Amino acid sequence: MKKIDIHIHADSAAGAAETLAFLQNKGIDHGILMTMDHLSAARDICQSEKRLDWMCGIKPGNPDSVFDAMAEAKEAGAIGVGELCVNESMDSPFLKAVFSAAECMELPVLFHMSPEEGFGYGIVDQPGLPLLEETLKAHPYLHLIGHSQPFWIEISGDAPADRDSRNTRGEGPVTPGGRIPELLRKYPNLHADLSAGSGYFAITRDEAFGLAFLEEFQDQLLFGTDTMDIHSPWQAPLSEWLEEKYAAGLISKQVMRKICFENAEKLFGKMLHDDENTIITETPCGPVKGLREAAQNAYLGIPYAHAERFSYPSVTTHWDGTLDATDFGPCSWQFRAFRSEALGQDPFYYHEFRQDIRFRYGDDCQRLNIWTPAENSHKLLPVIVYIHGGAFIGGSSGEKHLAPPAWTNDGVIAVSVNYRLGPFGFLCTTAGLGKDGHTGNYGIYDQLAALQWIRANIASFGGDPDNVTLMGQSAGCMSAQELCLSPMAKGLFRQAVLCSGAGLDDTFDGNIRMEDNLSFGDAVMEALGCKTIDDLRQVSAWKLLTAFGTQLGRAGRGLAVTSPVIDGALIPCSVHEALQNGQMHQIPYIITSTGQDLWQPTLFHAILKWQDAAAQAGITACYAGHISRHLPGDDRGAFHSADLWYWFDTLRNSWRPNTDWDRTLARTLSRYLTNFAKTGNPNGPDLPLWHRHVDTPDHVMVFGDDAIAEQSAENAIPQEEKK
Repeated sequence: MKKIDIHIHADSAAGAAETLAFLQNKGIDHGILMTMDHLSAARDICQSEKRLDWMCGIKPGNPDSVFDAMAEAKEAGAIGVGELCVNESMDSPFLKAVFSAAECMELPVLFHMSPEEGFGYGIVDQPGLPLLEETLKAHPYLHLIGHSQPFWIEISGDAPADRDSRNTRGEGPVTPGGRIPELLRKYPNLHADLSAGSGYFAITRDEAFGLAFLEEFQDQLLFGTDTMDIHSPWQAPLSEWLEEKYAAGLISKQVMRKICFENAEKLFGKMLHDDENTIITETPCGPVKGLREAAQNAYLGIPYAHAERFSYPSVTTHWDGTLDATDFGPCSWQFRAFRSEALGQDPFYYHEFRQDIRFRYGDDCQRLNIWTPAENSHKLLPVIVYIHGGAFIGGSSGEKHLAPPAWTNDGVIAVSVNYRLGPFGFLCTTAGLGKDGHTGNYGIYDQLAALQWIRANIASFGGDPDNVTLMGQSAGCMSAQELCLSPMAKGLFRQAVLCSGAGLDDTFDGNIRMEDNLSFGDAVMEALGCKTIDDLRQVSAWKLLTAFGTQLGRAGRGLAVTSPVIDGALIPCSVHEALQNGQMHQIPYIITSTGQDLWQPTLFHAILKWQDAAAQAGITACYAGHISRHLPGDDRGAFHSADLWYWFDTLRNSWRPNTDWDRTLARTLSRYLTNFAKTGNPNGPDLPLWHRHVDTPDHVMVFGDDAIAEQSAENAIPQEEKK
């Protein structure tokens, strides 16, 4: 059985190779290293090894310094906090600051517990663990992982209250009524670390109880060794005991998988895959290892380019060895990396699209994902490249609504792209003008680089480089619209799908010039004490985001300072100018909005104006749509981004009580899209006829609550949607 060891201590003398050899000799596939320090040898050991990760330690000190220290560790690659051994009461100001910061950054905390201050090491709670319960209540989105004797002694209803006995492993039959089972039942954010003598002896002291305990709490228990010295001759025989009981049929395969690796995968965002479930594909850049599934192959986190901060990207042309593309790569640094959306004033989009997903963030975010049909078609297939939204300051290519899309069922290859966001993707500064003579648009240049990489490499995955459809939603739509007028992107795609972010209107016209945003970027640099771009590159991601956010509030210009700009190179003019001057790419388009979209009905009318201008510019194949289906489960209606569930046909990933009509709508929209990708025309057998704008200029296709049909533009938005 595969295993993730969530508790092995860093040994700087051993290094990565020796640590991996130790784990492999014990049948363990992946290790998460503990450290008592903030940044230490654990980070260095894990830096170049995908099979090792690390958690940061936090030393006692000023509570006000905790957030910055933890943010620094997260930026350096920490995936959790542990082993937390601060010998203070669990409700001390310092530990409260630790728990609050970890919850904000979505970092699980593995703690060692001590019976009292001054006695050994570890956070301190009283008999019955009242402070642990207070912490779990106060931080419902913080995942706490309990460990050590004073924690595990509470598995039994007769747990002792005196200091010395609480620090023992406990013996004999377990008495019902223990605090650990009670807390695990009440708080799904509590987890238990089975490592070391404390965890192992707790579940083996009374085997019948222990096996029932594993069954009941299978979703909250984690495998670990708590190895302090890889050369030590003795380790708690947890692995052997689990394997023995599994072989005897006393532990089910489901329970074994969850404890050994699946719970850790969910908690830390790590994925393990058996070699028989992988596939090797040769590309011009080198071999790449992806995931093989029954109906679909997936290649995740492929580095399509590389770029230093505030520099334009270089397209990837080579990698050493076989690229492991079995897990999503990092997305761009953004506010949610340090301030969990779950704790925000309106966590609607978090619950809709991102809850329970652990994202990784970093500067090395130029990554894309490819999904192909499992069966080789023996001919090159059309490709849809999707650019995610998020107001140019957030988002990822691996959210619930798009991973994975159902398009491969219709013989279309799917690609989703990460790109730089916020200040990393769009900050314009005088110091950044440099040799290129322009600044900003780094995120759009990333998208261009992705299209260039796809052009050079997609045939290796069975895709047709001459039949690529560019698709974007919201900020991704605004991005796609800019690429549709860029001479540098000409020939890289044959169709475009523009969802909720394109049109002729001040908001979507892209009439922001690079020079307009220089003072904003310069103010960010001044606030950080930076005089040169090299100075700015040295600033931590969190500090840069903080200064950027502060200045954003002062500027009062909304998206204007976080959007693409006319730079005279990639983006030569506004959308209006491009349509007037014939610079908009002469390709087929689908352009849509939703019922309760942002800026509605302004956006809808902006789409109608765009279509009219496109027709005058000679663009004849343009299809307008309005998705007005009120999604079931709440009163948010056809909210901005609601259409994504239907375009990708991924309702299976949604929490909503979807109906047969929702599934029909999703299948229909997805088929329109894949037909469009194949031919530039969305129509096909058994689908309502969707006319081009030039054929029915006063009508749009409406995807409603009980029908799909063309309606007059005047009646397409019901009265309640116009409010």
